[in-house]
Amino acid sequence: VCVSSAFDTDAPSRCQQPYNFLMTWRIQHFFMRRNYQALKDVEGFDKAFRARSLSELIKHSYAMAGYETSADFLEDIDPMQSLGEIRTPTLFLNALSDPLVDKDGVLEMEGFFNSSKHCALVITQTGSHLPFWDGLFVGKSWSEDVSVEFMKAALSR
Repeated sequence: VCVSSAFDTDAPSRCQQPYNFLMTWRIQHFFMRRNYQALKDVEGFDKAFRARSLSELIKHSYAMAGYETSADFLEDIDPMQSLGEIRTPTLFLNALSDPLVDKDGVLEMEGFFNSSKHCALVITQTGSHLPFWDGLFVGKSWSEDVSVEFMKAALSR
């Protein structure tokens, strides 16, 4: 089960503000700053650390991830490269209200999922990024029930 999936490597450029800024800042300050001594001499570190968007940060992170070029890194992390190879029943849950995953990118994927034998896509109007709450204040995440139900159905085949 994949929840709140982005389906292309360009998705970070479509991430809404202020989330794009906040996620970029968190990666830089939580991970990069804490690992400065180990990463400071790696190609692209300075540019990634000064990046102002997720797309820019990802573009300059290739050497930190062990890749020779940015193009190789972006190709390898592109989920579209392997989505068609999935042979295990897989459920994708996405909400159109997700501020981190572009709704147009999700809607563009409907054709793939309609023709896939192994993948199913559930798109909801609301749900934000991950919670999918059922209840106003102290809700339960209905996505957990749907996920378990999907896995039980897949295992019974």
